[in-house]
Amino acid sequence: MNTNTSMSLIYNKVLKLLDEMAPYKKLTQKEIQLQQKPWITNEILLIMQKRDALYKDFVKEKNAQFKNRLGTLYRSYRNQVVSLIRKNKKKYYAEYFEQHQANIKKTWDGIRELINVNKKTKIMINKIIHNEKVFTDKKGIAETMNNFFVNIGDSIEKKIPKAKKSFQSYLQDPNPNRLVLNQCDAVEIASIIASFGAGKATGPFSIPTNLLKEFSEYFVDPLVTIINKSLQEGIFPSILKSAIVCAIYKKNEKTNCANYRPISLLSNIGKVFERVMFNRMESFLNESNIIYKYQFGFRKKYSTNHALLSIVEKIRTSLDNKRFACGVFVDLEKAFDTVNHNILLAKLDHYGINGFSNNWIRSYLSNRTQSVTLDGVSSTNQGITCGVPQGSILGPLLFIIYINDMHNAVKECIVHHFADDTNLLYEDKNPKNIKKVMNKELSLLYEWLCANRLSLNVDETEFIIFRPPRQKLHDRIVLELNHTKIFESNRIKYLGLILDSRLTWKAHISELSIKSMHWNALQNL
Repeated sequence: MNTNTSMSLIYNKVLKLLDEMAPYKKLTQKEIQLQQKPWITNEILLIMQKRDALYKDFVKEKNAQFKNRLGTLYRSYRNQVVSLIRKNKKKYYAEYFEQHQANIKKTWDGIRELINVNKKTKIMINKIIHNEKVFTDKKGIAETMNNFFVNIGDSIEKKIPKAKKSFQSYLQDPNPNRLVLNQCDAVEIASIIASFGAGKATGPFSIPTNLLKEFSEYFVDPLVTIINKSLQEGIFPSILKSAIVCAIYKKNEKTNCANYRPISLLSNIGKVFERVMFNRMESFLNESNIIYKYQFGFRKKYSTNHALLSIVEKIRTSLDNKRFACGVFVDLEKAFDTVNHNILLAKLDHYGINGFSNNWIRSYLSNRTQSVTLDGVSSTNQGITCGVPQGSILGPLLFIIYINDMHNAVKECIVHHFADDTNLLYEDKNPKNIKKVMNKELSLLYEWLCANRLSLNVDETEFIIFRPPRQKLHDRIVLELNHTKIFESNRIKYLGLILDSRLTWKAHISELSIKSMHWNALQNL
């Protein structure tokens, strides 16, 4: 029995048991809201029920004397609920911030939640304009967006000129080592399941995450067997390749499909498979020292802080030495969606991820399907021919491997990456040299992009000239990429930090001051 047959049998059996023992229950909007507030305890819920019952009796009561008594009792319970919620909420956030005081991301998540600012605010998509056609019905919008997301890679690739060099020419000596896919065991699978967030959304062919975690001891052994079979055969199960895509609005015109990021909701069972492969690939790449040293995204023990410290320190050193520094901040067009599978697989082979491991990745990437869901309305499923799933575990790692050799294309610049956020940095005493060198470097970068079938969004790419104290730039520097001028800015926001041309931090401090004023105003409401 092969991997696909085994996975289908296991999933169908689990699904049948779930339908019998734990059928879905549709929650009311109030129940959903209460579940999302962890400070609402069972005690408060019981008092709420009593409060609501008293209110119903109060509304129905005709006798003025009894109505007055019921009103007094209702207000007592209402005030008790308000008091308990305030007390528990204060205690919850005090414990939350104490627990996560060393985790900046969690701290900011807590602040946003506390002041009711959702960084992923849901945008109502009521109209989409595509190819001069207007779509206003949910089904039409979902189908249009799915068509766009599925075909975006091919449509961008068609606009890229034929490369003068092959992508292989930028790769250095192949890795003599080879990834060995060690079998997983019950301890590893149990650990992976335990790490899942119970509140995370899941895609098709999933087991409810809270049940998966609660009864993991019953799921572990079957998963160990099927995952080891998958690794041995180099096959990723077909039923786990489907995705439900949520369109997350980024910026600019809301009627343009290009201004939405497709986030794939995938099977949580599939993510167990992904995590097993990720663990082996990450360990192998680190041991072989494969990943470029200035890639700070999606790597263990690296963060935006490391990327910012590296680039800022290099700029500051240049300015201290009375040298100009030029930073080009590159925007890759739909980077994750345009990864060429054949090029990626060839690069993996070059880095030592070959044989069954390469076959497994090929199987993982091939014959994937997706549909877009919009307010409960879904598009038809369509096949995907390029790109890596955004929202997957393996996708980010595969992407940083794909662009791992970009720095080999340039000669003079230092290249910094945070995933697809890329910066080219060059310093010189003479601004005229900067113009000459950087234009040549951008030309070399463009050749690499063509060879790797990636496209640069020139409109969103900008550069800044960092100037030493009391020195002026007498002649304007003009940079071009493929005969298109790149916009020069006096300040640039990079990974949340605003860099100005003198590295004074005035612009960044000003923005923080405005946010601080908003924070104080919200606290005083």
